[in-house]
Amino acid sequence: RQTEVLQAPEFLELPTSMEIMSALEWAQMGEIVAISCAPGTSKTSTAEEYRRRYPNVWLATMSPSSSGVQPMLTGVLDAMGDAEAKGSPQQLSRRVMKIAANSGGLFIIDEAQELSEKAIDEIRSWYDKTGVGVALMGDERVNGRLGGHKRSELARLQSRISYKVVKARPTLADADLLIEGWGITDPAAVKFLRGLHAKPGGLRGIAKTIKLAALIARGEGRA
Repeated sequence: RQTEVLQAPEFLELPTSMEIMSALEWAQMGEIVAISCAPGTSKTSTAEEYRRRYPNVWLATMSPSSSGVQPMLTGVLDAMGDAEAKGSPQQLSRRVMKIAANSGGLFIIDEAQELSEKAIDEIRSWYDKTGVGVALMGDERVNGRLGGHKRSELARLQSRISYKVVKARPTLADADLLIEGWGITDPAAVKFLRGLHAKPGGLRGIAKTIKLAALIARGEGRA
């Protein structure tokens, strides 16, 4: 009986992942990009893989508690390996720019939709002063948050965004490669899993379904 633990695949170069990867490469050339994707479209795993592949890439994940300028700065400095930095927002921002200047680096700000206008504009100021790349990434709200409603506060940022990736859901090609990567070949199982790609959770839902099925099967002593 085949009861071993099912192993998740390593990073898979899905079509959407590679589109996001290209946007991040462009951003690291000294640009600002906006990546607005529904949950379960591989954006965070792609950003993590990009950080593993390239130097001077700082991935900072925002949350409702880090919406203001000060907590955003703390989160970014933590991602830069400077978690103990203290001072006023102005001092912390100068610290960020000192590390980033002439680095050829890239800030990936995940869950950027959680940030206030002032926090987003502070990030924009780093780009203006140092030329560092910036990728503002998050869910479907990011595009509207960064100027879709013509917010005057963010007009300067909107004019600087040179590339956008917008994905309402993962593609069927993404789902097929993910299912193949998990080693699922049974036709009925493949058909069922393909049908999940457009549901809430997208690719994450497919992976969780496979892991749950493996757990149940192992408990029953079968493949």
